[in-house]
Amino acid sequence: GRAEAFANNNTVGMAAADGIGMGLGFTLALFLLGTVREILGAGKFFDIDLFGEHYTPIGILTQPAGAFIVLGCLMAFFQWFRKKVFDRPKKEKKAEVSGKKAAEASGEKEVSVLETVFAENGGDKS
Repeated sequence: GRAEAFANNNTVGMAAADGIGMGLGFTLALFLLGTVREILGAGKFFDIDLFGEHYTPIGILTQPAGAFIVLGCLMAFFQWFRKKVFDRPKKEKKAEVSGKKAAEASGEKEVSVLETVFAENGGDKS
């Protein structure tokens, strides 16, 4: 798998650091998943009542299906967060879009790279 491929192409120290990092990341993910399920599903954290007696727990989150619901919500949140924080619009993408709009406005047909290569070879597909 991935770990074996990484270990084959790197030093022992790098492979060990990769294994430790993956293990810590997985542990953190499981801790976060369990914490969200416990807080919302039971209203407690380490048996400390967080919301008082008027809180109605979301019972399904304490069941196995609740783990999939929370996992999906956490994945959606982290994808949204990653796009908001790390994926800034790049100037190349903006230029590409504006080039397409200019071609459409002038009535020119946009030609793909494959069509250009095909035309340069005299229509021969080989």
